[in-house]
Amino acid sequence: VHIIGPIVLEKSLLGGVVATTWLQARIGTGFLGTVLSVPLTVEYLFHFAAPLVAGLWLWTRHRDRFGSFVSAYILVMSSGFIAYLLYPEMPPWLAAQQGQLPQVHRIAVELLQHLGGFGSFYAGADPEPNAAMPSLHVTVPLVVSLAIISVKGYRNRRAWLWLLYPITIGFGVVYLGEHYIADVVVGLALGVLCWLVAEQGRIYGLRRLGSDLATAGVSVPVGTVGAGSRPERR
Repeated sequence: VHIIGPIVLEKSLLGGVVATTWLQARIGTGFLGTVLSVPLTVEYLFHFAAPLVAGLWLWTRHRDRFGSFVSAYILVMSSGFIAYLLYPEMPPWLAAQQGQLPQVHRIAVELLQHLGGFGSFYAGADPEPNAAMPSLHVTVPLVVSLAIISVKGYRNRRAWLWLLYPITIGFGVVYLGEHYIADVVVGLALGVLCWLVAEQGRIYGLRRLGSDLATAGVSVPVGTVGAGSRPERR
């Protein structure tokens, strides 16, 4: 398990500090800390429901985009598992418990602990905490956002506001003590890569479908293949 390497890298890039300890020391546990911690924890925990909600919305409203989303999600999860096998990395909160960092509050667990002791349950539910690289808590929201943007249209400027979702959770996972900045950066890059591969697969599939329909003597209006339209026989 890689413990020291991520710490040394972050300190070398940030002038001798680790982002998690720096943020927690300055934001603290006062009013500002509460204002940030609660919504960031909710957003962090929504990670497990986000792909299901997004998938259901795409399946019921924009089924032609459902395949791209599922493909990208499978690529993300598979790549994340391979990355864990090749480079298991200890998160900041656990590195602090091992004495490699100053005290790091695992804020999400501490908040859940105040809600009837759910923090202990959540902390013990992770079978392998040393899977911090990359941060799939950032990658999955990025894929969800890109799926929504693709539906709204890449030229729709308002649609790009959905990128605030992965950006805010990117900040959140660092502040909450779950990830290093490098985990977030690699997670974002992985999300973009997996989405591009999935989108290229969708485009290739539509071209093949159009070619097969043309060979079969079926006329399809331009831009409607895969959108639920009915082809017409020549």
